[in-house]
Amino acid sequence: MSAQDREPDEEAEIAMRRLSRRSFLWGGLAVGGTIGGLIGFNKYTPEEEGAKSAFRRVLSINEAAARSLLFSPTHRAPTFPRSAAVEPKNNYKGETPVIDVAAWRLRVEGVVGGPRTLTLKDIQALPKVSETTELKCIEGWSAVVNWTGARFADFAAKYPPIPG
Repeated sequence: MSAQDREPDEEAEIAMRRLSRRSFLWGGLAVGGTIGGLIGFNKYTPEEEGAKSAFRRVLSINEAAARSLLFSPTHRAPTFPRSAAVEPKNNYKGETPVIDVAAWRLRVEGVVGGPRTLTLKDIQALPKVSETTELKCIEGWSAVVNWTGARFADFAAKYPPIPG
């Protein structure tokens, strides 16, 4: 008898038999065994560089893949001629907020020589770099824009992080 020939009550009966107490018990044992195994694994597996050794190996594989596929110098964002750039939209209802540049400060911690507070002039003293590339907004729009400012690599060279 095919599924088309069965009565709705018969279909319900078959589904209920599949969802019996025994299948519920087996499912519970499977879940409980998995949780128990993970707890045991977590308790008795040695650590390596702050993570369980098995997790550390997986993290190392993921890191190698990310470095070779995502962060390689050959996978940079495309650049465009400066003439293709437009003024990007803003989300301030047409008005960019006014910022008190003289009062602006950036607190940097975890750097050699201890924490420090930088002014905008400190950031502007770093080498200036311009690049024309595509801005892809999370809201779904995109535009070719020109960016000018300091690179993080130059910032980190001037204010190096504490080793480790």
